[in-house]
Amino acid sequence: MNGKIIKAVAVTAAVLLTGAVSTTVPETSVAITAEAASSKLSAPDYADYIDRSSDSVTLSWSSVKGADAYRIYKYNSSTKKYTAYKTVYGTSYTVTGLKSSTQYKFRVAALKKSNGKYVAGKQSETIKVKTIKKFIAGETVSCPLFSVTLPADTDYVVETNETSISVYDKEAKESGFGGWAFSIEAYEDPADYSGLLERKIGELKGSDGKIYDITVIYATDIQYNYEKYTDIPENYSMLYEGSKDIFKTIKGVKGNKYVRGGGMSGKDLYGDVLKKHKKALTEKWDSEKLKKENMSSIYWQIAQYDKGSLTDKIGYAYKDLNGDGTDELLIGEISKSSEPSVIYDIYTMKDRKPVHVVSGGERNRYYMLENGMICNDYSNSAFSSGRAVYDVVHNDTELFTQCRFVYDSEKDEDAPWFIAYGNDEPEPVSKEDYEERMSNFGDPAHIDYTPFSKVK
Repeated sequence: MNGKIIKAVAVTAAVLLTGAVSTTVPETSVAITAEAASSKLSAPDYADYIDRSSDSVTLSWSSVKGADAYRIYKYNSSTKKYTAYKTVYGTSYTVTGLKSSTQYKFRVAALKKSNGKYVAGKQSETIKVKTIKKFIAGETVSCPLFSVTLPADTDYVVETNETSISVYDKEAKESGFGGWAFSIEAYEDPADYSGLLERKIGELKGSDGKIYDITVIYATDIQYNYEKYTDIPENYSMLYEGSKDIFKTIKGVKGNKYVRGGGMSGKDLYGDVLKKHKKALTEKWDSEKLKKENMSSIYWQIAQYDKGSLTDKIGYAYKDLNGDGTDELLIGEISKSSEPSVIYDIYTMKDRKPVHVVSGGERNRYYMLENGMICNDYSNSAFSSGRAVYDVVHNDTELFTQCRFVYDSEKDEDAPWFIAYGNDEPEPVSKEDYEERMSNFGDPAHIDYTPFSKVK
């Protein structure tokens, strides 16, 4: 089976659900110099596209050890050269503003900061990707709560019930290959969906006053006849990869009102939390009051040795950490460099209300990993430290433990490295295995915090 086909369906599904977010580096400080030829940075591996639409493509690549940022190059068909397009901190980026049904080529290089300027390493292999056909509205189909318009000149089968619409590629379904492209589902209770595969895309306010989360879910395996087609068929592609355009046509029916993106953006969800934090920072609450209000006591500690304005030193950022479509709120210390950013407080949404998840401190620091997971780096003493890796759980305040890395020389001076998955007891491993497995989760990421001084 062609690996490209698997990538086009299975991997794309994950990105369509979780999104691909990357932080852009200001272009003013970037320079590609002759030093690039002698750079020790390797070329990013596994560079490929993981999502495409009629006007955008999402690129992804593996992290490079020692990289401070990454530069995307776009092929210019007029000059027949690759030119610098964008510099980012993360390992994925969505290129927008493209033409439909058009072939594009990209490359990626890791960057290292040297004397205040970025120096590029080797470029990746070429990423070739063609955008899909432009969406042209066709038939509108409905369930009792909402409707959606499907693309013209496509063959499909639609199944509906009281709260959902599911769309299938007709040829694939009738030939026994499933053909499932996506389902749109309405949930009155956010706890009724896991957030792992289903992703919120908006809210529906019913004519009876009820609120529904509108979610989408995709197939995670190949649903078309891969024995017949060497690449994803155009008809299936228009339904599956073109789903973002389809979802833009969702409307409420029978007096129901649909809001695309409703109840998802951090700026619409955490206003009261931000105002409360700004008040705490401005008034420099003591540690007791901070703990009582479920805030990190680190703010009081910072105020003791730094007499400046805390609202200029502490900031906030919105990130959808678990891919359920709804932003989490991260609060931490602002860093002017590309170094990993510490997180002091994390908030999420539960039953459509903001709730506090966890606080960090000086010897108990939280970071966001490149893959959106959260890691907690702690230190009990010179002999005991470690890192725990967590997922933020959809519609819950609990962190789900993925893995724990424990260094404990008091327990075993000669072999102090231990690993545990979930809540299992830590088991001894070699230093090499310890370091390799930790690196598999990725590195702590830089976060572009907005200072609290900008909160109105």
